[in-house]
Amino acid sequence: MIKKNYFKRRLFLKKTQIDWHDHNLKVIHDYFFKRLLIISLVAIVLILIFGTYSSMADNNINLKFIDNSVANQCLNYPTSHHLQSVQVNLTSCVPVKNQAFYAQAGFIHSGQYCLNVFKKTNFQFNLENCNQNPSEVFLVSGHNLFSPLYQKCLANLKGQLTLDICDYNNSTQQNWQFKQQINNQIKTITGLSCPTTLKLNQQISCQAMMQWNLWHQPKSNHLQLLNKYTDGFGLEEWCADFVSYIYKTSGAPFTAGERNGWDEYNANYIVNEPIFSQISAQNYQPQAGDVAYFNYPGGHVEIVVVGGAKPTFIYGDSAQLDPQTGNGNMAANNILVDGQFGQVTYYLSPNQ
Repeated sequence: MIKKNYFKRRLFLKKTQIDWHDHNLKVIHDYFFKRLLIISLVAIVLILIFGTYSSMADNNINLKFIDNSVANQCLNYPTSHHLQSVQVNLTSCVPVKNQAFYAQAGFIHSGQYCLNVFKKTNFQFNLENCNQNPSEVFLVSGHNLFSPLYQKCLANLKGQLTLDICDYNNSTQQNWQFKQQINNQIKTITGLSCPTTLKLNQQISCQAMMQWNLWHQPKSNHLQLLNKYTDGFGLEEWCADFVSYIYKTSGAPFTAGERNGWDEYNANYIVNEPIFSQISAQNYQPQAGDVAYFNYPGGHVEIVVVGGAKPTFIYGDSAQLDPQTGNGNMAANNILVDGQFGQVTYYLSPNQ
């Protein structure tokens, strides 16, 4: 009898252990099932959110684009940015993501890429990685886009993108509008601005580009601008005045200028301003905001607006005659050496 009860107890304990083990497995199973369910639900929500975001992007919310307004044709790239280089053309404005272009800091951007122009037989335009090449630089000039490298403006010639001699009188072929689509409403972006958050060298470059744009507006009053640059002495040689004015508007006015401290009209004296470090042009790649000193007779200075091995300059050029005033004109180019005189001998870099 005792033996029989003993076996009953053993069976009972074994069954209890099995039941307890099964219970634990069920608890563990339920726990992981719930966790898997929660993770799956979170994943579904994220996919929905991402899908909505992608859908919004595909629906072109907040896109910026550049169009030739009369022809209603926009800059466009036909394939993916994942390719190393894609050709840019013109097509009817929709707009879509492949038409998302904007002008900023001397470049025409599409995301992290830049519009690049080069010449074989005709001009060709590609979208490539931004490398500060002169072939990528475009200055906003009223409604025109000017290439300092080729000294021509972006043009729409019978539906083909090209460069042509600049016509600043609102030529329909060169009249580019900067627009933005926000929630299916298209608005024209007017004017340029230089945010106060820019670093000093970027602010200097931006202010110089602003003045370039103002100078090339169709109804620009050049004598009025010259009087601003020269502190009221509008018809003198004004390359040094222009540098002085740009530094003043950038929040870093000169202190040793011959007029009111800020205006230095002698190019040879700008080197004495305490804001600068002087750097030999040999083996130095200038940055935006630097001042380039050229050893013309009497000296000459230009502002670097895009740095690099072959920088882009904006300056007052007394060798050119401005039709409005008969005085010097504003110029932009990439020339480092110009004949017997005029090579860059040093740069002045602002202490930041």
